[in-house]
Amino acid sequence: MNKDLKDKKLIVFGGLAQQIEIIKRARRRGAHVVCIDYLADSPGKQYANESHNISIKDTKKIIALARRIKADGIMNYCIDPGQKPYVEVCEALGLPCYGTQDQFRFLTNKDLFYKLCVDNGVGVVERIEFDESLTKNSDLSYPIVVKPADGRASRGFTIVKEAGQLTDAINHALNNSDRKELIIQEYVDADQLCAKYYVNNGKIYLSSVSDTHAYFKNSERVCINGKVYPSKYTREYLQKADHKIKNLIKSLGIYNGPLSFTAFYHNGGFKFFDPSFRLGGGEEWRLISHITGVDLSDILTTYAIKGYVEDESLDGLDKGFMNHFSVNPFLLGDVGLIGQIQINCELEKLQTYVGHHFAKKEGERINNYGTVDHVVARFFFSSKNKDNVIEDVNRLLTSIKVYDPDNNDITLPFMDVESYR
Repeated sequence: MNKDLKDKKLIVFGGLAQQIEIIKRARRRGAHVVCIDYLADSPGKQYANESHNISIKDTKKIIALARRIKADGIMNYCIDPGQKPYVEVCEALGLPCYGTQDQFRFLTNKDLFYKLCVDNGVGVVERIEFDESLTKNSDLSYPIVVKPADGRASRGFTIVKEAGQLTDAINHALNNSDRKELIIQEYVDADQLCAKYYVNNGKIYLSSVSDTHAYFKNSERVCINGKVYPSKYTREYLQKADHKIKNLIKSLGIYNGPLSFTAFYHNGGFKFFDPSFRLGGGEEWRLISHITGVDLSDILTTYAIKGYVEDESLDGLDKGFMNHFSVNPFLLGDVGLIGQIQINCELEKLQTYVGHHFAKKEGERINNYGTVDHVVARFFFSSKNKDNVIEDVNRLLTSIKVYDPDNNDITLPFMDVESYR
């Protein structure tokens, strides 16, 4: 690999397991990676050149560290709470930052995003205006969804099926909101998809559209358990929604950076409800890199150090995902302590296997029901041959389990890949 970043010092926000591969790739390019967060045992810190126990929200300490080590770049790859301090630190140091505070604000707050969609003619999941009298309104049609306006990872999210549950759902949402604001929407029972984009020097690339699958219990979604690329709705998405989302991106003045937009396919159209302005924490960029040769983690690393990426570096990114069939199955565990993670399968011998990462390890606890805390591992498979991918995914899913310390199987159900035959 080209050592084009030799001796350049890069401060990375967060030592998540999902950032290990990013850190390793930056180091292979010669960068001196400095990983920071408030946890002493973050897995990503083990792969950095150096690490510091500094909260990603403590901008004064981060700025002081950056000045002391003469940092060449700062990057917040995939952490929502890191976006505001990321901008503050970059501005204080005069270092490249791919977004602005306003852009991040619109794309991390669901209420602001809703208004942005309406202003740009983008379909949305309809809102129910909240005031104190709402809990006494007998005319509400249930079920409805209550969630924090600034929430993430499904924390504070509740599907309310009857009036008696509404007050608890409101309190739950507010307790998980930094702004103490919530959003109430109609409940939509429909297929879900996610569209991802990358903007480079003002040029907007559609890097993927995927179907999102989830595990449901008692008719309620518990957690995403896999994704499939391309979405079965991709061609319709290109006809009906792609140009609208691109206009929305332009309306924010976004010139660089990765974005994603999650929507339901409902009644022949797309209803958007969740944006982000960062790489996905699920490492989907690894599939795109495998298919197109464009490594978006490398692109962001380059931008952090150099402040500019040549357009040619993204050649092949736009819609390249449509040339392959790709599956991203998740291993989920139920709430409790993980005693053993078992994989009775030689992954490297599966011809369509691309990679994987562990979000949890043995000895860790799954605490938060109905959130991404259930995710133990994510796997990536891709090929032009759909049947080969499905066969390899099935081999994997019949060979992996999560057990508690008493050897009880706490594995949650897997995604259904057979429906794509």
